[in-house]
Amino acid sequence: MNPIITQTELPQIIKEVRHTFDAYWEDDLFDLFVSGRDDEKLKNALSKLNDTTSIDYSVLDLIKAHDYQDAVLEKLKLEREVFGHYRNLVVAATGTGKTVIAAFDYKNFMKSNKKANFLFIAHREEILKQACKTFRTVLQDENFGSLWYGGVEPCTYQHLFASKDLLNNRLENLELVEDYYDYIIFDEVHHIAANSYRKILNRFKPKILLGLTATPERMDGEDITLDFDGHISLRLDWMML
Repeated sequence: MNPIITQTELPQIIKEVRHTFDAYWEDDLFDLFVSGRDDEKLKNALSKLNDTTSIDYSVLDLIKAHDYQDAVLEKLKLEREVFGHYRNLVVAATGTGKTVIAAFDYKNFMKSNKKANFLFIAHREEILKQACKTFRTVLQDENFGSLWYGGVEPCTYQHLFASKDLLNNRLENLELVEDYYDYIIFDEVHHIAANSYRKILNRFKPKILLGLTATPERMDGEDITLDFDGHISLRLDWMML
């Protein structure tokens, strides 16, 4: 491990851990556990962890954006409708709910684009699974989206959560026009300077391109804002200080 990188990133890591803890602590969806009073309640909850049939989608309307996330959504709307920037880069610390913001933003986009095709790109399987779950929750649709990673093949390309590497390798075989996707998200977009990302970026021309990252500054000095109208649409970490 490079000690210089570690020392440089440590303050940001501490800040992100703090934001993550605060976000969970203040979330109304979580209950305070009191030993002796809630032991049975905890036992019942733990017993249902692997029981997917216990999910009650009737309560999904309880999921809502926090105030600061609402501010981000308004800022994105302003960027597009007033300044004409439809390639948006959002910088937000881990734990501030980047994926939730993206899900609500896509939900707002769907109000005027009912059949909007959607693509979410990430380089790790766990990110894709969590993102798909988040979008299904926010959209209140347990069937939304198909996953594409490893040995998992999508049943449709209309709403796709895809592995960057797998999509990159299969691009030549996909018979999709360049404007097939109306809304595309690149998660951890600080990797976008890599050739594998550029191939995907150059293939599709969406109405909205959204990049999400907690660390926009690259060690190699590459400027990722060049793919997002030359600027950062919003830094959520500044808003929370």
